[in-house]
Amino acid sequence: MATDGVSPPVDGSRTRASAKGDIVRAARSHISRNGYRGSSLRALASSIGRSHNGILRHFPTRDALLMSVLDISLWHPPAAASAATPVEDLLSAVRARSSDAENLGVYLTLMGEAASSDHPAHAALSKSVRSQKAWVESLFPSRGDLIASAWDGIDIAARYVPDHVSPPEVVADILCSRAPAPIDEGMFERARAAARIVRAASVPVKDSLSRRILEQATRSFADEGYRSASLRSIANALGVSHGSLIYHYSTKDQLLDAILRAPDAVDYPLTAADGGDDPLEQLARRLEFAETRPDVSRLYSALLCEAVDPSHPAHSFLQSRYLRVLNRFEEGIVSLLASGHIATRTTPRNLAIWLTACWDGLQVHRRYSPNIDVPGAIIQEFSHHFERID
Repeated sequence: MATDGVSPPVDGSRTRASAKGDIVRAARSHISRNGYRGSSLRALASSIGRSHNGILRHFPTRDALLMSVLDISLWHPPAAASAATPVEDLLSAVRARSSDAENLGVYLTLMGEAASSDHPAHAALSKSVRSQKAWVESLFPSRGDLIASAWDGIDIAARYVPDHVSPPEVVADILCSRAPAPIDEGMFERARAAARIVRAASVPVKDSLSRRILEQATRSFADEGYRSASLRSIANALGVSHGSLIYHYSTKDQLLDAILRAPDAVDYPLTAADGGDDPLEQLARRLEFAETRPDVSRLYSALLCEAVDPSHPAHSFLQSRYLRVLNRFEEGIVSLLASGHIATRTTPRNLAIWLTACWDGLQVHRRYSPNIDVPGAIIQEFSHHFERID
């Protein structure tokens, strides 16, 4: 307590702890927006009015700072058992995590970036995914792995189309047993109209070198992340000069745009018309197609997480893609209901969101657990939600 106008001594350890906490919170914000590889200590120092050396006094390396960010950002399962039902336990966790935007942003962004074992966050992310799956498996023994993947997929979707996706609402609708949803007579036409959203025109590849550049960039962006890969590293991997590459694609953004808009790119498997009227058959064909293009699937799952921040150059493309995918899935589900032979216990829109989230979440998790059977899990989950009534 101050006496005679004299201030009490400052607790140095408290001051250092406060400064360290400010740095960690600022770093969390940077990583949430830009990823770890897109963030620098100098930019961080400038954003909080500190010197670069001032940061280094608390964190001698960038990796050390990352570990402190992960300590406060990653979700941890409840330590004690709950008296609530499994659905209530999961919903409580879904609400808590989806409401914590910055910590969730760190997790999702790094999930796309840290799949390689040489990334400093890889071990922590792998452990987080395993603990999440184990906890959900304890609640839902027969479907825990799938539900844990879908949970991540729903949180990703909500970052792109928040007006259309509420994670707690979707999870509640999917997991709470109810009578089959009634068929609204206007539902089919509304779904068909929504599914007519048109994707941007594809851009033909100009020549064989352009195709080779796109193929290598797809691999580089998938393995290293868009922010980390450079035009020079892509040119070196191809064995061509930097000048040759920028003759075809002058900037990294232009190269990414060409990849996204190339014929049969990441947009194809879920949105192209395959022919035939059976939505399950169409889904199977699209799954099979996606499995034949592992580089494209890995790029998509990496970008899906990396681009959750609206400033990322792929964000608007993926946002538009989400709307097309959800509308196309909903159209197929409503077609099944309108046939009068099948009923579902959930609303078509939420089921479309759930199935999309399952696919996306499984692809992301497969980057950490390569043995995941994505097509088999999706087909099984699709069938799980329908009952034949003929």
